[in-house]
Amino acid sequence: MNVKCLRLRESDLPMVMDWRMRPYITRYMNTDPQLTLDGQRRWFERLNSDDSQLHWVVTFDDNPIGMMNVVNIDRTNSRCSWGYYVAEREYRSLKLALYLEWNLYDYVFDVLKLHKLCNETFVENEQVVQLHQLCGSRQDGVMRDHIFKNGKFYDVSVGSILADEWFSMRSEIEYEKFLFEGAQPPPFQILIINSDRSSRSFFGVYIFCVCGFKLQAFLRAANPSSKKIF
Repeated sequence: MNVKCLRLRESDLPMVMDWRMRPYITRYMNTDPQLTLDGQRRWFERLNSDDSQLHWVVTFDDNPIGMMNVVNIDRTNSRCSWGYYVAEREYRSLKLALYLEWNLYDYVFDVLKLHKLCNETFVENEQVVQLHQLCGSRQDGVMRDHIFKNGKFYDVSVGSILADEWFSMRSEIEYEKFLFEGAQPPPFQILIINSDRSSRSFFGVYIFCVCGFKLQAFLRAANPSSKKIF
């Protein structure tokens, strides 16, 4: 499953605007917006100076299929909220939904180093409420008549998962790791290729990324017979 989460770019805005106004996407969202490209550009400009939210385009085999975001990042209380949708319905599956949610947990707790991840879901959206619980999130309660749209009030389920709950669950499951663009890897290790500092040898760098990929980059070695020191 070749899935990546790539940071939202200005060139993505027309596509995302189309997705966001599709009736089957807005059905269980708080608003049914009528967006404009100028309005989307202004929103995107504000994102550049807002460190409380992050947005990604989800791709499958390099085809854009949906959006994922982390919002309300609160460093003081060490928590945030999140949401996502798969707009291209032919790509929807339980496996993809599980893996996306678990990978987002990894990002929030391993990269952002937060303590709590929150979610809000329309109670009528029963499948997603159950999905959050299947992924390890707990239902904390229901906010009654919380959203009003199209002449109707909607109840909203509130859920969350804590870092230690995820770490305990993660050790017992297997899932494919996805690339999150913009994720900062843990400190990498620079390995000396040649211990002779007088030579013009270069360095090999091994980087272990948060997504579980091992990237090996060799810049060059002036002395082909030099040995890596591990």
